[in-house]
Amino acid sequence: METKQAIENRHSVRVFTNKDIEINKLKKLVELAQMAPSWVDSQPWKIYLAKGKTLEKLKTLHLENSMAGKITASEWPPMHRINWDEFPRDNMAKLNLSRTAFLTKDELDSGWTKVQQNLYYAPAVFYLTIPKNSSNWSIYDLGSFSQTLLLAATDMGVREHGSI
Repeated sequence: METKQAIENRHSVRVFTNKDIEINKLKKLVELAQMAPSWVDSQPWKIYLAKGKTLEKLKTLHLENSMAGKITASEWPPMHRINWDEFPRDNMAKLNLSRTAFLTKDELDSGWTKVQQNLYYAPAVFYLTIPKNSSNWSIYDLGSFSQTLLLAATDMGVREHGSI
């Protein structure tokens, strides 16, 4: 796949099948993503892969916490979309409208929450981290790594492999 095709074909998968993804394919994704640029070649990221029994435990814990109404401890405070600038706010509104085109009100009210609470039924999850004492450049670097990981996944057909 050409880079242009990978960019044009990349999208966020919101519901997966539970079809397994081979560990060697996941390792190859990380290997490719590690070629992403970083500030002074610091490559500050660490990658954790959750799969199998570990992922099932995490999904159970996530579901229990969601059902109990536990609030996450985000590094950055969340900001309601009404407080965003007009352009990104309009983009978010368009996304919500597009969801209503393929989800019913009941699915949006209850089904979508269930999907989120079950980590989108993903067969594998990468957790990407940087050390707490990293520079702000490391946040940018992690974004570059993440995008490269997603483009590699698109190129290798992972979204078709694992998504509905």
